[in-house]
Amino acid sequence: MAKSEGSSSTWVFSNHDQIRHATRYGLPDGTDGTTWLLSNGKSAQLDPDLGLRRARAASLFAMALPGCIYMYQGEELGLFEVEDLKEEDLQDPNWFRNVVIRPVTKPVKGLAYIHTQKGRDGCRVPLPWTPTGSSFGFGSAGAHLPQPEWFAEFAVEAQTGQNDSTLELYREALSLRAQLQEGEELKWCQTHDEGVLHFARHDSWECIMNFSSKPFKLPRGKVLVSSAELSGKGNSLRLPMNTTVWIKPV
Repeated sequence: MAKSEGSSSTWVFSNHDQIRHATRYGLPDGTDGTTWLLSNGKSAQLDPDLGLRRARAASLFAMALPGCIYMYQGEELGLFEVEDLKEEDLQDPNWFRNVVIRPVTKPVKGLAYIHTQKGRDGCRVPLPWTPTGSSFGFGSAGAHLPQPEWFAEFAVEAQTGQNDSTLELYREALSLRAQLQEGEELKWCQTHDEGVLHFARHDSWECIMNFSSKPFKLPRGKVLVSSAELSGKGNSLRLPMNTTVWIKPV
């Protein structure tokens, strides 16, 4: 469609209106995001390891596609939604506007004002730049939305230079993308596994994503970047589930 209109495709997973994708991908299938936020994250159990692993794989896959990719601030750090912000700290107009009024008789007769949306503040909490400080380096005072303690380990300073960090994965992938991307050419490759997507770019490099329940044997090639550690060695490299890799065929 984009090509027929003389434009390029646009890819995006998170933005200021959506629950962060590291969180969405770590929640049980069928979880309603609005209900989950209203419950302060108690209506469904988040699996953060799974969510981040899937988010890294999905982002690396999208970076390999032709077109433009848009990234929402904080996804390069692997940030999750801050789902447990207190009501008194919420600032999003959606919280104040989406209210239903119902009559109640207990403990006294009157009207109850019930919020139906918590809003978008959970993905708008200011980024952590340093592991310490009143606002994790965002400014000289506290942040306008409370930052959770777990932000410390996701801070830019904490991830810089750490080979397995999400920040360094993004830096490496974006650098490679700038070197490898040219034109809109994409060719889908047969994997004989419906849980594995494989495409080639310009017949010079390839992207493979495994979202099946078992490891996938990789074709021979030089590994350029991977969203998670691969298993095996030499000509027997395998792509674990919820992982994406870029390779240069040999």
